Amino acid sequence: MSINPRQRRHNLLMKFCKADRKLLDLEMRVGFCALYLEFSGLKKRHNKVMKRVIELMDELIPDKRQPRHYRYRYSEEFKVNIDSIVLNLAIGLNKFPRNSFMIAIVALRGQLTPGFLNEHQGLAAKVNEAADDTFQMLRQEFGRSFHGGDPIHNTSLLQQLEKFDRFLSKFELAWICDGTNPDIVEALLDIQALSELFLRAASWAVEQNCINPEDFATCEPEIMTTLPRLAVLLYISESTVDQGSGKVRKVFREHREGLDEARKLLHRLEPHKRKEVAQRLCLKTDASDPETNRLFRAIASAADQLQTNHPIECTYLMSYVCSKYSSEPQAEGEQAAVAASCFSIEPSVLLPDSASISCTSANCGVEFSLLQHRHHCRSCGDSFCSHCTTHKMPLPLLGHHSPVRVCEPCRDKVLAAMLTKEAPEWVPDCSSPRCSNGGCRVEFTLLRRRHHCRACGGLFCHSCSSWSASLPQFGYNEAVRLCQYCHSVHGNLH
Repeated sequence: MSINPRQRRHNLLMKFCKADRKLLDLEMRVGFCALYLEFSGLKKRHNKVMKRVIELMDELIPDKRQPRHYRYRYSEEFKVNIDSIVLNLAIGLNKFPRNSFMIAIVALRGQLTPGFLNEHQGLAAKVNEAADDTFQMLRQEFGRSFHGGDPIHNTSLLQQLEKFDRFLSKFELAWICDGTNPDIVEALLDIQALSELFLRAASWAVEQNCINPEDFATCEPEIMTTLPRLAVLLYISESTVDQGSGKVRKVFREHREGLDEARKLLHRLEPHKRKEVAQRLCLKTDASDPETNRLFRAIASAADQLQTNHPIECTYLMSYVCSKYSSEPQAEGEQAAVAASCFSIEPSVLLPDSASISCTSANCGVEFSLLQHRHHCRSCGDSFCSHCTTHKMPLPLLGHHSPVRVCEPCRDKVLAAMLTKEAPEWVPDCSSPRCSNGGCRVEFTLLRRRHHCRACGGLFCHSCSSWSASLPQFGYNEAVRLCQYCHSVHGNLH
């Protein structure tokens, strides 16, 4: 049974406080200096604390987390504990005196250069201060949450989490760039800027009806061609011809001559022809005149070369953009209403076993015994015998994504509701990290995205929602995505 969002956030706070208490107890028992020398023990404690803090950030400020696209170069093992490693270095730099033996230990473990120690000790102090304030506010919030408060409504806490995340991200990037080859540093900074460029290009294409959002959700092959082209188009439209070479991104610098020519052609075009170029780049139309076709070839050539020279970066960026469109967003009020309906069923609504001695079906009434067990309908909660609860069906808006027992009257009501002209509300993305199909249950990732069944509103992976049928009663005259169960219901009606 799924728990409600407030309870989930309370559980996250409780896990943080347990990990935090263990770290504080260890520091008080052996002292921070001795604990830092026994690095494995400190690292293990910090890992647990930061894991809980990151979980709370993902829960409370998911859309305001600082981008860390430079992590695409990290190994999976390194990504797991990178936040605690960064915090550990920042705390070490801030706690120990300059030129001390302990600072040398910190520098050795972080492979820090002398320049980093001098330049970023102030930033380390800000990270340490933000961490202390954040941890203290989380401890206080746990007390309020224990008495019914919800941290999602604590504006001061949310702002503090954003501040801590911002300083932590800055310190991590500074550490990664310390002593690194300048070309690699520039590539890391490029990936940060290019992520925003690709995302804005996708947003513009959707607004101009050049690309259907569904194409991003399903990661259509055409996206891999059109998105880099649109990013180049956006880049040349915002930059100037006389821009210094130092201000041009490294990934574009090798094509600067061709891009300058394309930029001049773009600024000479009339506004309506610029839209035509965008349509051409999205493979929607053919160029109508030589000048437009010349501009298309210049942009396409630069985009193709970008993908050839930087395949890992481009693949990562396109996956990142597609993940943003993996599921259509809902308004905040609508999402709250859907979340409330999703978790409205609690275990207590099921009729207690002692409340009935016989099947509650009007046409049955058989008494329960050692051989005749009672079963609960997951829709109404009443007790029935096995013969009166032979039907099974998913109830996604009640938190049951896999088929569960329902009585015959409730089955008829649900089927009737499925065939009405009112489309169901969608289960919010945050309600489940896994596919709703009980036989699948794969975890959603950057590449394995969420999809909503248009008939029941449930969350499924691509494989479990690959069926399609038109739903004219919901206003879908064209075939739309359905889960297997809804396809068996609605697909047979056509």
